[in-house]
Amino acid sequence: MAFYESAPMNFLRATFRLVSIVFVTAWFLIPLIIAQWLKGYSADRALQTRLRAAQPVVKLLGVKITLAGQLPQGAFVFIGNHRSYFDPVVALKFIKAFPVAKAEVQSWPLIGFAVKATGVLFVKRENKQSRKNALDGLTEFIKTGHSVLVYPEGTTTDLPKTVEFRRGAFQMASRGGFGIVPMAIEYKNPADAWIGDDTFIPHFFRCFGKPVTEVKIAFGPALYGEDGEKLLREVQFWIDSKLAEFRREWNLPLS
Repeated sequence: MAFYESAPMNFLRATFRLVSIVFVTAWFLIPLIIAQWLKGYSADRALQTRLRAAQPVVKLLGVKITLAGQLPQGAFVFIGNHRSYFDPVVALKFIKAFPVAKAEVQSWPLIGFAVKATGVLFVKRENKQSRKNALDGLTEFIKTGHSVLVYPEGTTTDLPKTVEFRRGAFQMASRGGFGIVPMAIEYKNPADAWIGDDTFIPHFFRCFGKPVTEVKIAFGPALYGEDGEKLLREVQFWIDSKLAEFRREWNLPLS
């Protein structure tokens, strides 16, 4: 009975949060777009706007974040496991970085407009040339002193461990001498993962209709190396180890 009594409240809460996010997004994006139009495009301006916008968005959605690890100073390749479309919002609350996103995100209501305005590299994962172009773009960003954010699983999962990583970002980092910072994220409620055929609005209402969404995120030490395969294994091991630690703390299944 409690479920049915709480459902209307969850619906109203999620609706209020969704409308609020639209207004907050407009509040930050409109001045950015005007500034970019008048003064020309500035990567620093776009990244700073996204960093500032992430703070009220996280608060409005009732997200409680536990942070572990030290945030490095400088330009890095941040590599993370992938649970949900909300992962980058959590990460970009703490770091200024250009994320890589699948091309379909461009067509998403509100989100597509916001990420295009604040800077993102889109990639068609099934297209070899598109993947190459994205890696070239990442290289240029790092060379100009900007960090990048990559989810090499290429999909979202709710599994206890990461799935196979795509190798492109690791090969790029090893060739360019760039540091890779591993990043692990986990949600206390496994249903908060956005997987399968789930669509955005139903998932949003299910996830953010709750009073609180608990998330843990950890940043590891910067890793360097000339062997891309070895870097991949080291990063994946660190992330999997941290996920296991998070899941033990929350008594979530480890297999």
